[in-house]
Order: sequence, then structure tokens, then C-alpha cells
Amino acid sequence: MSFIVYDYHCDECDVTERDKFVRSSEKDEQICPCGNKLRRMMPAPITTFKFGDRAAIKSKKAVSLRD
Repeated sequence: MSFIVYDYHCDECDVTERDKFVRSSEKDEQICPCGNKLRRMMPAPITTFKFGDRAAIKSKKAVSLRD
């Protein structure tokens, strides 16, 4: 059983639920407090950070040579 975070919006009462943890099997079956079905919003882009990139390594070497 895995949980995923989604944002949902109700078109009838204009309520937005942000960062809601739901099961992956129940992601499209969320109900609004007003009784209508919630629409799953488009997810935000995923950003990956690379901590071992070449620019950072080069700048570390330049700093260590100056010290």
C-alpha cells in the first residue's frame, strides 16, 4: 500500500485541497465535503538536484587552491 501526494479542486464549490495523502488505488475517487467528486490537479514539475556536478567540483578546487 503506497500513498501519493496530490492537489484536488472542486469545480462546484471552488474548494482546493492541497498536499492530500491518498492511496494510489484511490487517487481519482476523492469526494468533496459538498458531495461532488474532486478533480485531481496537474502535478508540479519534479526538480532533481545534482550535488556532484562538475561545476561544483571545479569551484571547490579553485577555493582550496586559494586557501
